[in-house]
Amino acid sequence: MDKKKFNENDLKQFIGTEQYYKDFLGILLTDGVKYVAEKGKCYWAITDISVYCMKNKNRFCKIEIIKIDDNKTKLLITTENDNGQKIKVYEHDYLTDLYEYFGGNLIEMFFYDGVLMLTGEY
Repeated sequence: MDKKKFNENDLKQFIGTEQYYKDFLGILLTDGVKYVAEKGKCYWAITDISVYCMKNKNRFCKIEIIKIDDNKTKLLITTENDNGQKIKVYEHDYLTDLYEYFGGNLIEMFFYDGVLMLTGEY
């Protein structure tokens, strides 16, 4: 098993996508999101993001995967209402080994119109 860590700087290489990948729930993933899911062994996050963004019929969501400690991660999904107020869609703490693979503290993504992407790919 390759445990070579990646970090926020590695994610900056993704400034667009060459290919979209459909997850089993029907949303499209960009090259950057696929990289994070594979390198970080965190398809669990992609599944939860898909479920909560589509379930709430949110056209736009901001996703943050936040390091709490080496074994605990917070997944936070927010959106905005018509007045620009931030609304929490989903928040949950997970026991995970993501930080055995990811050397940073925060992974940010956007969900827009059925596509999940890293912030640099927006």
